[in-house]
Amino acid sequence: MRGLGERFKKIISPGASSGGGAVAHGLGVSSLGSIGGGGGGHGGGRPPSTPSTPPSAAAAASAAAAAASQAVIKLPIESAKKLRWFDNNDLAELATRHAEERQDVLAENRALKNILQQRAGIDDAALNKLLPDKKAEVIRRADDAVNRAMLIAARSEIERLRMEVKGSAGGTGGLQKQVDALEWTLGEKEEEVDALKEEVADLTRKLNNANAAGGTPSTPTPTRGGGMTLGASPAAPSAEKVEKTERDLRASKAENVRLKRELATARKEAKENREAAEAAALSAATSSSASTAPTPAVSTELVSNITALLNSFADAQDAATAATSRMRTEETQLAEAASATSRAAAGIVEATRDASTAAARCRAEAQQAQQAAAKAASARPTAASSTDSDAIALLSTERDRLSRELTACKRDLSVARVSLDEAQARLESQSRASKRMEESMRESQNRISELEAELDGTYEEHRSLVAAKSEAERSLDAANSELVSARAELEHAETRRVEKLKEIKGGVTALEKRAESAEASLEKERITLEEERQRVAKLERERDSLHKKVAPLEKALESEKTRARDAIASLEEVRAERQRSVAELTSMRGELDAASASAERLNVTAAALASREAEVAELKRQLSTAEGAASSARRDSESMSEERLALQDALAAARAECARTAREAANLQATAVEWEAKREAREHWPESAKGMVLELEEQLMSSRSKVDALEASTMAAQEREDRIAREAAEAGASVETLGERLRVAEKHWREEFEKKEAELSAANDEARTQRSRADELESSVDESAASRAEELATALSAVRAELEARTEELDRLRSRSRALLEEKETELAHARSLQNLHSLSGSSSDLAGTGSAAAAAAASVATPSTPSTPPPPGTAAAGVVDGSSPRTPAPATEGESGDDADSALLLTAEKRRNEALLIALRDSERINELNEQAKEVLKTELNDVRRANVPRTRDGVDLLYLKNVVIKGYETGEVQRLLDVLSTLLQFTPDEDRRARKSFSRGVGSSASSSVLGLIPPGSPFAKLFGS
Repeated sequence: MRGLGERFKKIISPGASSGGGAVAHGLGVSSLGSIGGGGGGHGGGRPPSTPSTPPSAAAAASAAAAAASQAVIKLPIESAKKLRWFDNNDLAELATRHAEERQDVLAENRALKNILQQRAGIDDAALNKLLPDKKAEVIRRADDAVNRAMLIAARSEIERLRMEVKGSAGGTGGLQKQVDALEWTLGEKEEEVDALKEEVADLTRKLNNANAAGGTPSTPTPTRGGGMTLGASPAAPSAEKVEKTERDLRASKAENVRLKRELATARKEAKENREAAEAAALSAATSSSASTAPTPAVSTELVSNITALLNSFADAQDAATAATSRMRTEETQLAEAASATSRAAAGIVEATRDASTAAARCRAEAQQAQQAAAKAASARPTAASSTDSDAIALLSTERDRLSRELTACKRDLSVARVSLDEAQARLESQSRASKRMEESMRESQNRISELEAELDGTYEEHRSLVAAKSEAERSLDAANSELVSARAELEHAETRRVEKLKEIKGGVTALEKRAESAEASLEKERITLEEERQRVAKLERERDSLHKKVAPLEKALESEKTRARDAIASLEEVRAERQRSVAELTSMRGELDAASASAERLNVTAAALASREAEVAELKRQLSTAEGAASSARRDSESMSEERLALQDALAAARAECARTAREAANLQATAVEWEAKREAREHWPESAKGMVLELEEQLMSSRSKVDALEASTMAAQEREDRIAREAAEAGASVETLGERLRVAEKHWREEFEKKEAELSAANDEARTQRSRADELESSVDESAASRAEELATALSAVRAELEARTEELDRLRSRSRALLEEKETELAHARSLQNLHSLSGSSSDLAGTGSAAAAAAASVATPSTPSTPPPPGTAAAGVVDGSSPRTPAPATEGESGDDADSALLLTAEKRRNEALLIALRDSERINELNEQAKEVLKTELNDVRRANVPRTRDGVDLLYLKNVVIKGYETGEVQRLLDVLSTLLQFTPDEDRRARKSFSRGVGSSASSSVLGLIPPGSPFAKLFGS
């Protein structure tokens, strides 16, 4: 159905642009709105109703027939909506709209009845005659327009299907042309084969002539019938034609494939159209059954008609299926014919090739025979000496050979003839298949004509169904005029109003809950933010304390590192100095050993020994100083360096002294040798000389003793040196141990420092994370609070602006409604005065005259300055419903002037304006009612909240119990004088204060007008008009 609706829009769209003000050639939507769109006002875009006289069945049928014949419709907005629902298969929406229209009709009838009964005193019989069924007329017009639109769309679809069928027939004609082309090609091949046969016959005749000539063979040039030399290239044209035939075959195969695709597309479209038709029939059946529920007889007739329509659709579907199967069979036959054509063409090509081969072989044999004959003729004069028998034998042998070759050529020609016969047989079968295909195409066209006739019959049935549906709708409108279900409808409206109030109250409660939950979540976020802030402050304090703890540790670590570095440097210097001292002492020991040996061998002088003792004492002192320096090497490295320099100087001096002592010892030894040589003569020396010698010996003894003492002191110095080396080694070991401990302590402190630094960095990262999270939470809370405040402010400003706009609009509409009511009161007064002139028991014609006079009086009151004659009710109603510009009513007599037409136009425009004002007034009153209801519900909720916040007890007194008792006392009239005091003290709500004060003013009667107006339904728009 969707495709049907779209095609209907495409069909009517060209005419819509040329329709002018009143839609005359298409779908008029310029003043009604778009297809399927909704309008403002009451009823979702439903046009306002105006009084009109229902047309007769003959007039409606003639109008429908005229519209269907001209394919032109006037489509109201309600018809466009129903078309959209038909497209969407939205049966629920259709049923809902039908129920709403029924409720509108019932409410309008009830309101008009109440008004006429209260104001004019008309009884039920006269009221039923005076109230036309205008809502039913609008619904009937909308349904008629929908049916006409669907009929136009169905006709367009059928026309499209016919064109598709004709197109498929044109495709089969193209196939027939291809078959004719193939037959013409076969004819050309047959002509070529006949030409080859003639060439073979000519060759055979020439061979026979050559054999018959015997001894006088000639050398003729074999030619074909046309004078062409035999063997002049018959194969080349044959190859070209074979290629052409193959190309034709490929083209025919491609055409067959294309036709298959077109057939598949046609089948698919036929299936879609069939489904669309079934959906349309089902929708029509459902809508008809839904609209004819109150009339069982009409429903049965519609069901039978729809069943017949469905059967006809099923028959059409079966016929379409049969046509599809026949088209498939024809397609198969066409494929077989194409394959047969291909095989025939291949056979012709093969036969042509065989014939060409045989002809070539025959030509070669003829040339050989001619050459043999020429050789025989040339050999005859040269072989005069040979016998005639040998020549005859040679010629007979040649003749036998030629006979055998001729037999082979005949056999090949017979095979070629058989191939040609088979090709001709295949061509004949192909022609028969083509004839059968043409017959099937004619049958398909006949069947299509029958289907078109069946579709025309389906159209007739559809028209009858539409007429039956219109009759059923008229009967339904008559049944809907019953006033029994009015109270139930009013109760339903009251129930809906109560439910609406409950929904509004629930919405307000939900909004308050949402506000409370938002405040609670905001408070939670604030608490979380405060906790995060406290945690961040705590982390910052911990970080500061860690910084304070780490600072002295860092300083101590730096000092320990400096001390360790100084100690290590001093130890390194002491170790180097000790090594140098050990080396110097070793060299000194060697020198001392050399000095001791020289002292033992030499007798040094006393003076040299004395100086040597002084030097040794100095050396001892230096050694003891070196020992002290070695023991105090860790404390003072500079003094150790000075002592080392002094020791080096002393050692240098000792070395020089030792060298000098050695020289002196050598001198003394030489002197001793000389004295030993002269010892014998010593006796002869004088006493003075002997005294000198004795003195020298004593000096020598003393020097030896000094040398011994020097050796002892040297040994002691060596021992001290060893002790100093041991102490230095121990000091080095202790220094190494101290360095190792220092390195371990440094490593430990470095690890501790790194660990503390990592903890500090982690704490800093955590603090930064918490600070960023706190900032984010704070910013999100601020943003949410700001956005919430902005939303609330925007909503409040929007509500206030809308309330002000609605209040202003309500004031304007009230002023307009008051003016309109005054005009209507005047019209009613005039109608009442006219009604008093006639009795209510008059005929329907008198009543109609009264209605016309009332309408004329109303028109004269509406436009007092211009005399006017109102247009017919049907014309005015059509102009209003269709939304088109009002037409000039047809003149009743030839004497009417243009002023009457202008007055009619003004009256129609004034009526439309009044109806638009009524609709706007109803909408504004409904909006005002909803606003007042929302205000009341909001006030009630606020009072409940205020009451919930009031403390239950005050000074040990249950205020709720006291409040209920006092209210009961007011209701019984016992505590009247304490109303103001207790209302202030107990904080009465406005509702409670109203209830208390109402009890004092009870018993006041209401006026007669209020009792009359109380009969008007609360949901009716007349309640607001006459309630003010």
